[in-house]
Amino acid sequence: MRLPSLSRSRHRLAGPAAAAAGLALLLAAVPGAAGAMVGGPHAATRSGVHAAIRSDVDTVSEDNLRTGWDPGETAMTAADVASFTQLFVTPVDGQVYAEPLVVGSTVIVATENDFVYGLNAATGAVEWTTSLGTPYHTTSCGDLTPYIGVTGTPVYDPPAGGVGDGAVYMFAQTLTGKKPGTSLFGVDPVTGAIIEQVPIGGAPSNDPDITFDSAQQLERPGLLLMNGWVYAAFGSRCDHQPYAGFVSGVNVATQATTLWTDESGVSDNEAGIWQAGGGVMSDAPGQIIVTSGNGISPPPGKGTAPPGQLAESVIQLGVNANGSLTAQDFFSPSNAPALDAADRDYGSGGPVGLPFDTSGTSSYPNLVVQAGKDGKIYLLNASKLGGRDKGGVLSSTTSYGGQWGHPAIFADTNPLTAANDTTANDFMYYVAMNEPLRVFQFQVSATGVPTLSDVANSALAFGYTSGSPTVTSDGTDATTPVVWEVYSANQAGADGELEAYDVSSTALTGCSSAAQCTLSPIFSAPIGTAGKFTVPATSNGDVYVGTRDGNVYGFGAPPAAAPLTGATAEFGQAGIGSTASKTISVTARAAVTVTGVTAATGASNSLTAGSTSPTAADQFTAGRVTETPKGGRAAGVKFPVTLAAGDKLSVSVAFAPAAAGGVDGTLSFATRSAKFPSVSVPLTGNGAQPGLDALPSAIAFPLAPDQGVTDVPVGISIPQIIDITNYGSTPDTVTSVRPPAAPFSVSGLPGVGTRILPGKSIPVQVTYAPAGAGTATGSFTVTGSTGQSTTVTLSGIGTAAVSKLTAARPVVDFGTIPVGKKATVQVDVTNSGNTLATVQGTAALPAPFAAPLQAEKDLPFNPSYDLTLPVTFTPTRPGTFRAHYKLTWHDLKGTHTLDVVLTGKAT
Repeated sequence: MRLPSLSRSRHRLAGPAAAAAGLALLLAAVPGAAGAMVGGPHAATRSGVHAAIRSDVDTVSEDNLRTGWDPGETAMTAADVASFTQLFVTPVDGQVYAEPLVVGSTVIVATENDFVYGLNAATGAVEWTTSLGTPYHTTSCGDLTPYIGVTGTPVYDPPAGGVGDGAVYMFAQTLTGKKPGTSLFGVDPVTGAIIEQVPIGGAPSNDPDITFDSAQQLERPGLLLMNGWVYAAFGSRCDHQPYAGFVSGVNVATQATTLWTDESGVSDNEAGIWQAGGGVMSDAPGQIIVTSGNGISPPPGKGTAPPGQLAESVIQLGVNANGSLTAQDFFSPSNAPALDAADRDYGSGGPVGLPFDTSGTSSYPNLVVQAGKDGKIYLLNASKLGGRDKGGVLSSTTSYGGQWGHPAIFADTNPLTAANDTTANDFMYYVAMNEPLRVFQFQVSATGVPTLSDVANSALAFGYTSGSPTVTSDGTDATTPVVWEVYSANQAGADGELEAYDVSSTALTGCSSAAQCTLSPIFSAPIGTAGKFTVPATSNGDVYVGTRDGNVYGFGAPPAAAPLTGATAEFGQAGIGSTASKTISVTARAAVTVTGVTAATGASNSLTAGSTSPTAADQFTAGRVTETPKGGRAAGVKFPVTLAAGDKLSVSVAFAPAAAGGVDGTLSFATRSAKFPSVSVPLTGNGAQPGLDALPSAIAFPLAPDQGVTDVPVGISIPQIIDITNYGSTPDTVTSVRPPAAPFSVSGLPGVGTRILPGKSIPVQVTYAPAGAGTATGSFTVTGSTGQSTTVTLSGIGTAAVSKLTAARPVVDFGTIPVGKKATVQVDVTNSGNTLATVQGTAALPAPFAAPLQAEKDLPFNPSYDLTLPVTFTPTRPGTFRAHYKLTWHDLKGTHTLDVVLTGKAT
């Protein structure tokens, strides 16, 4: 059983052991909680240069399990958060994709321009700045431009107990001449001085024929510090080949390095590890877990015998005595080749270890949550991942929206059992593309199997590239959790917002899968252009967010110097086409002159759906303003107006929703205060309309939109998720359903008689499986008892299947070698067709030819992938020799054989 460390808490016992003990005591106080608590993995550290500096955020998503749970926040309840304000915004040089760290009273921020900053955690003032070098200027990739420097979140090595070097470690790309290199940098968090630099390169220990190329690799996941080693994982840059999924380790004391790859042996390309910036995960000492994306998937087989091909897999690595890494176990979905062919990477999401175990007639002390682009959420037994088609899945959900990132976890009960799950507050918070924030409750079946139940959804849908959530709480007190999430309207990061939701036991009372609750934000604030998959950092009552347009924001309770204070204004539901009004007041804490007030809309379902109208200002409008002197009566005012301490300024604000679902905004007061030139009050509301609605209402099915590939070959199926939601104020019952016709199909569509409660969102998976070449269109319609119907239009372009494997050299000549010598050549085979294939095997070769390494039977071999198959020639007598190397594969057109001629001469 494992629990997140409380070592970042400033309100509890210090040190790893004390932190684990503190959480044990907290859990023991929860009714039904039992069992001894053991701490998670703790890094072995070495003697350093600084005294101990307490860290509140020392790794991505709070802990090595990547739960996103900060249990050390005593002043971040829903009541506290409602009055939060922007504390500062500090410009930095470069885009911020990495989560900020908090070390002592300093916020550590690394940018894509290879700058590292130390900011004052209270004011945002720059304490120091360090340049790591010249970042890599990319011109051929639109995914991350124009510079690539530090992308993955750094990690802090705290000098606890007088050991540890106290450095902040990060991987950065820097130019050496005209070529990019990748190095581990150690930076002093007090001065910003670079105290260590270790270059990364060479071949992985499990395949000496592959070379790490910094120009092709991107270090995206957050770093892991374990036993004195810093570990990183790599994927591609815009899928530019060749690349591979690498895990790198650096011993910070000896500067020894190690590399491992998830494509080895007969394959050497793709299967990147990026996890949308999640983190390299560990759930036990000497054990690492990562999840890979597109590449050659493993053939069916047991997990404890991992093959060289481990794309689309959750991979468990073990650390050997010499520091090298070895794959010990893995899990890959049974449909992994289909996920790959449809560009539905399993590794778009990162693994999360659960901080509790489940016990019944069976016991599962080590649990992992994993989901990817297809949106199916798996609960896996980390003690026995099970391989492919061999078990390991404890339970799985229906497909929700695709995940780019990872969920966050809160738990007040350990172990969780069938006997106590009705009173337990063990929850998961999940954000998917163009979907609401979903709150899942962990439950346990009568046989002790953990399951997930969707009990609450936000009214707001989160656009693509929205980040991974963070949850704060006061220990395991279930009345205190708040979820923090960075909203992005689309891939460009437009209309970035920081959102906070009350997910306390009070807010979720009565919520269940049968009666889902609707969540509205208790705080929201604009942050400019959001970075991709941004994770907010929380520390000592404050929240920090870096952005794509080069800013770092700090939010928290208003400081004593703040001239005005006001709480979030909630408008509730208002019908589309109607207007709801509310008077919003702020109070002066000191003398201040206010020069104007404006209202603006931020996050909105209309923006998430891709609309260009309405404009941001259309949905919230500021009207009449009045001043109420302390102890006096209200009177109308004209700007500028000077307030004394205790005076109130009240604004009539109109909310006119233009689309169904959540809408956030801000009411901003401009002042003549030098430190606080603008003070904002968050605005939230829900657009309501009778009947059912679909988001999105039109959907296309391109094969790989991020690569500009639209046409879908026959034999490949593309799934998409659409949410059917009741945005009305009363329950709606489905009265008729018209499903789509082939080549479209649908699963999860609510049937006639289904009762859909207000705010409930039902995910529907629509699949396009072309039967031939050409454009296909279709639709499906759902009608409710209100008489309103929602229709979703569908379109896709099919192309004929092409079955073709080709060899780089149809004739391979070994040349002339002496008798008794051995020569080795590579037979390079590519799936140059466009349809899925499965290797059936290779025919035995006659002496003196031999194939020492062969592709496994049933190895998936999808379009564009290549196999590098070694063949040897060892003649024992003079002469000229000839043979046929035959590789057989199967696809939807049948079984085929590729014939490569081998020739050689011995003297």
